[in-house]
Amino acid sequence: MSAYVGHLAAGTQVQIMQQGNQTQITLMTQNAGQQQSQSSSFATGVWKLPPTLFRTTSGAVLRLEGDRPSFIQLQAGQLQALATPPELSGAEVLPLQPIAAPAASTLEPLQPLPPLKMGNMSMQMQPMTMQMGDMQLSMGEGQTTRRFCSQCGQPVAAGDRFCSACGQQLQV
Repeated sequence: MSAYVGHLAAGTQVQIMQQGNQTQITLMTQNAGQQQSQSSSFATGVWKLPPTLFRTTSGAVLRLEGDRPSFIQLQAGQLQALATPPELSGAEVLPLQPIAAPAASTLEPLQPLPPLKMGNMSMQMQPMTMQMGDMQLSMGEGQTTRRFCSQCGQPVAAGDRFCSACGQQLQV
């Protein structure tokens, strides 16, 4: 894997990386309190020569020599493959520095969320369960609704008018 970086203007740089037959181009812009980046991938074939970056009157052009020459227009934060080779006579060649290709990102799997408690409400994700006051809702294999006493938290049957544990009158 080959990778290069070049500076287009103050606070703007381009990173070019070959990944097999694809070329990934990332434009990065940084100014006071703001960062932006845009990436696009182009089918260019395996590079036969290092890429060349040109500054033109309308922006910048990247030439990639793969199976066939490819030209990518970098203009106003946009990346666009050009169908025909542009006129590059008189264009300034901008230096590109080889860089170590970024390591592949390995993301750790997310851990399950701990149960959420807020006032008389609690919720957990696996299995999906929500309890609020004397009501509980579970989702999963089968959906069930259970009631609990709002005073002591003991389970109560759907037809109960009073809690058998503490005597609290239940809402019907």
